[in-house]
Amino acid sequence: MKGRLLLVFLVIPIVLYSQELRIESYKPLPLDVTAREKLVLDVNGEPCALIKVKTGLSNVNFFSNLSVEKVEHRTGEFWVWVSPGSKQFKVAVSDFPIVEFQFPAEIEGNSVYSILLIAIFPEKIIYRDTSSFQPFVSFTTNPEEADVYINDVFYGKTPLKANIPEGSFSYRLVKRKYFPVTGNDNVNQELKSLAFDMATDPKARRLFVTGTIGTNRAFKPLYGLQAGIIGRTGAYLSTAYSFKNAVPEIEYELDRDIVRSLTDIAGYYYEPSSYGKGEPNDKVFNITITLGLTSQLGKNFFVNYGVGYSERNYYVGLKKYKYEPDSNYIPDYFNFETAYGLIIDETYKGMNGQLGFIKRFKNNMLVSVNGTFNFDANKLYPERLRYKNTDLLLSVGYCF
Repeated sequence: MKGRLLLVFLVIPIVLYSQELRIESYKPLPLDVTAREKLVLDVNGEPCALIKVKTGLSNVNFFSNLSVEKVEHRTGEFWVWVSPGSKQFKVAVSDFPIVEFQFPAEIEGNSVYSILLIAIFPEKIIYRDTSSFQPFVSFTTNPEEADVYINDVFYGKTPLKANIPEGSFSYRLVKRKYFPVTGNDNVNQELKSLAFDMATDPKARRLFVTGTIGTNRAFKPLYGLQAGIIGRTGAYLSTAYSFKNAVPEIEYELDRDIVRSLTDIAGYYYEPSSYGKGEPNDKVFNITITLGLTSQLGKNFFVNYGVGYSERNYYVGLKKYKYEPDSNYIPDYFNFETAYGLIIDETYKGMNGQLGFIKRFKNNMLVSVNGTFNFDANKLYPERLRYKNTDLLLSVGYCF
């Protein structure tokens, strides 16, 4: 029995304190003469200050560090007369923790001040009795977690039930990547429930990340990443890399169909397999890095374009023959093994230009198709670029 009672005492505060009561705004009303017209004196005979507490709550109790001389409950607000010089104001409502408010400066007699007192009711909490919380309005949105502003005052995030003074009010619901929802309504002693499906803003900027696969002119696979920002305008970074990497064992030059070695390897000569066209034993190293911009063409359709750095080395399988004077140069008797060499015409280091398109599906999925045009920088004349190769890239990923 004691264990059950302990559990009840542990659970009740969690439920009760999930509700929130707060003083949202405070301001003096220098043109309001109500405190002079409805003069109330404190115990020392000094004229009181009048605090108008706007709220839809009932059964509210007020305290001050000096004294509260009089309280009147009017439509949508309480009038509270307190002693001049008060520095602290407390509000107590059943089922809520006491709210304490420190005045920015000591309040003065015959002056009027305004306070907005609001209560927040999370939608998912079930209350035993809400009669003292009337009137209030309920906001729900799809998706949730939209910011709720009532009369330009932030109340919380959806789903939410908020107590407000009775009468007309304006509201605004704001969530990143979605169009804001605004409107006006009235609240009375009945619950006002407002539900909205928020529409996606296609021009909102979103971060995207994709994985990339592709191929080059040698039909060797490329792998990489593409990431950036899409929206009305944005920026992106694209990389592609070939994991097949090799370093040539020799340097050579082509003289008709014979490979002349440029390295000092006595007793050997070299011949490219299929005259350098590339056999299954060829290897390619390829890397491209591109930085550019994205621009929106349609609701879910974007173009991307950029420039960057490209490098490619093409290695092809060679037959490596050992020179045997007694073999009379008959290839069948040659002792050969595989080597790798550089095909000069297929190697470049330079810049690239990239052009592609991005398509977004169902707000989050994203597909990108790109062509990377690679150019070789002339060693003697670096300002001259020659077109060398085009890489085709396909990217699939997610935008946030």
